[in-house]
Amino acid sequence: MNPRSAYPRDLIFVVSLCVCAGLMAYPAQAQQAAGGLGVRSVAMPPQRLPIWGPSRQDGTGQPAVDSVSTSSAQTAGSLGASGSLGGGSARGVVAAPVSGKVGSLHAPYSEEYGLPLEPVVTEGPGNDLVVVVPPLQPGTPLAPPYRSRLWLDFEYLMWWLEGSRTPPLVTSGIGGSVGILGETGTDVLFPTSLLNSDMRSGFRAGATYWFDNERQIGIDGDYLIMLEESEHFSISSDGNPVLARPYFDVVAGHEDSHVFAFPDAAIGTIAISSDSCFQAAGICLRKAILETNDVVLPGDDGAGSRVDWVVGYRFVQLDEGLTINESFEAAGPTRFDLHDSFDAENTFHGVNLGMLAEMRCWGFSLELAMLLALGHSSADVVIDGTTTTTAGGAPAVSDGGLLALATNSGSYTQNNLAAIPELGVTLGYNITQRLRATLGYSFIYWSRVARPGEQIDRNLNPSYFPDNGPPAGAPLPEFVFMTSDMWIQGIDFGVDFRF
Repeated sequence: MNPRSAYPRDLIFVVSLCVCAGLMAYPAQAQQAAGGLGVRSVAMPPQRLPIWGPSRQDGTGQPAVDSVSTSSAQTAGSLGASGSLGGGSARGVVAAPVSGKVGSLHAPYSEEYGLPLEPVVTEGPGNDLVVVVPPLQPGTPLAPPYRSRLWLDFEYLMWWLEGSRTPPLVTSGIGGSVGILGETGTDVLFPTSLLNSDMRSGFRAGATYWFDNERQIGIDGDYLIMLEESEHFSISSDGNPVLARPYFDVVAGHEDSHVFAFPDAAIGTIAISSDSCFQAAGICLRKAILETNDVVLPGDDGAGSRVDWVVGYRFVQLDEGLTINESFEAAGPTRFDLHDSFDAENTFHGVNLGMLAEMRCWGFSLELAMLLALGHSSADVVIDGTTTTTAGGAPAVSDGGLLALATNSGSYTQNNLAAIPELGVTLGYNITQRLRATLGYSFIYWSRVARPGEQIDRNLNPSYFPDNGPPAGAPLPEFVFMTSDMWIQGIDFGVDFRF
């Protein structure tokens, strides 16, 4: 028999014995190392695996062992956790495993094992290739990543509230005009635009507490307030220019005016102030209905998304007022001080329903809020007017000014069913794992709101003016509830703490 033909069979036989020995030894040892620990772990004692190179004919006629270098760039193949030997060879050399993966262990984010195994390849006596796999120390399973239960939000608001519509209150006249609307030479001095429509500052604070560590159900509350916005106007005249307050005379059937500054007849002044204050609060139950996490690391949500639904209570309040103080002196001398005030307070109580969605991508986040509050909205309007006359003696006070007369003065309340939808978009960036900076936009819409300027009735019956003789004709002005819709929108700057 040709001695060369026996060498390959000898090599195949030796390799097969090594593979079978590894397959039989590894599972029993791995099971013994992991038994009773409640974790999946593998252990492999140091093993010497002689690797034989292809046979060659030397002077003795015996197969020779190839010397294999562990640093050779030609090695290939791997040894798995089962102890099996696989792969191929380069130039007839079979390599040992050098991968950092053993069994189901993946470095470095394993939650079930300790450090990853690093097989050591050495060259033993007789040019045998020795593969030493250190025994795996059973790792202690990592605790589930802690997820903060308390969220706190603080925001600075730069918001705009839709201004109040108000009829012309002060006019001036030149060239013979006495400030009548539509007359040549009449100019409207106040208001020239919607009242209290400028940007105003505000603050919003919120808190969320989760009842479970998985943050599936919790309670959420918030409170916001916009600082009071005021608008003021005042003007005085010694008669030039002419100052007047326009109205519609229902008796004469045309536009007219009350003149309080006219050349050689009256010297007058007027001061008007308008203020507005807005606040809201709510508390609701929050429940997660969808949550995905692509990567979960301790102390950080990683990447993923979630959707929560909310249901709870919503409170909203808008308090506004308009005050007109006029003073003039006529021949006599006699001084007249007229006061008109219109106050409107709107209060909403209702059920708040909606959804909150959050998408995260490592340090960045995008939050969407879609809420709808349905409930009871009450409007309380108070109208008051007085005229004080001083003619050398004690002042005499009469009910009624100019726009607030005895015919429309009083307190009025109207109850309506209203809706308040709210939309919000917020971008966030994690400064730390527990502190996040946010930038957002909010939009709120409120239906059926009473504004003070809209409660003014310009249709006047001069016979009802104070000290103007017995009244006759229709009792005007009259009070009729006027409501309109209102929007609020603006930019939010905030920080988000999670404990």
